[in-house]
Amino acid sequence: MKREGIFVMGAIIVGVVLQIVSGPFPMELIKFPVNFILALVLLILSVKGGKVFRKSVHSLKFSVFLILLLTVQVLIMGFMPDNRIKDSWPFVITYFFILVDLAIVISERLKKKGRNSSSFLLIHAGLLILLIAAGLGSSDKIQLFLKVNEGESVRNGYDRLTGKTYRLPFEITLEDFSIEYYPDRSIKSYNSLVTLKNSGNKAKKWNIRVNHPLKYRSWWIYQYSYDLDKGADSKYAVLQLVRDPWLILAWVGISIFFAGAVTMFWKGGRP
Repeated sequence: MKREGIFVMGAIIVGVVLQIVSGPFPMELIKFPVNFILALVLLILSVKGGKVFRKSVHSLKFSVFLILLLTVQVLIMGFMPDNRIKDSWPFVITYFFILVDLAIVISERLKKKGRNSSSFLLIHAGLLILLIAAGLGSSDKIQLFLKVNEGESVRNGYDRLTGKTYRLPFEITLEDFSIEYYPDRSIKSYNSLVTLKNSGNKAKKWNIRVNHPLKYRSWWIYQYSYDLDKGADSKYAVLQLVRDPWLILAWVGISIFFAGAVTMFWKGGRP
């Protein structure tokens, strides 16, 4: 337990010191290709790391402690939604160690039992891929908002987190905004009829409804809000635009994870 204690206490102390000295972890720096390189370094470090490092990190006690540590931080985020724990150095360090631990668990199982533990390997590999996509890929995710009036064309989106304005690779024109009601006059849906024009001046009309986003190129466009005071007479719509290049990798991880779960269930719960 001494090695585990050294790694854990060292990580916590370094994280706390960095948090006090430099503030939140600069997530904006972990963008492509930096995050891609870090993912490769992580895998190489896990497979080719020194014996002391591998023995210290690869243990059940260390894995359990990391899971508990991450769970506590996630619970704090749940009860205090306005905090920035996920951008804190202790959280990032804990997350990194979990990635390293998962990669080492996978490589060790491959060495000992080859392909016999297919469900175990699929579950852990899927989880590793998902966590890499969600963690290292989060800085490449762009989430913009834009307010567009009827008959107006907009090409700039606003990032609420950074306060920056981004120019979109296409133009959005709001042709019409409408609200559908149930017989009791409660809102059923609100919709924006928009025209999207790309750099090649090719235009096409689309209808964007609540819970029915539009997939346009690499962007997801959501109907977000409208003029609440005017209701059906609203003359503008607020749209949310999301671009997440790592989303496909996240779905790959989820698919592999569930494939492993199904395989384990098929074998009667045996890994």
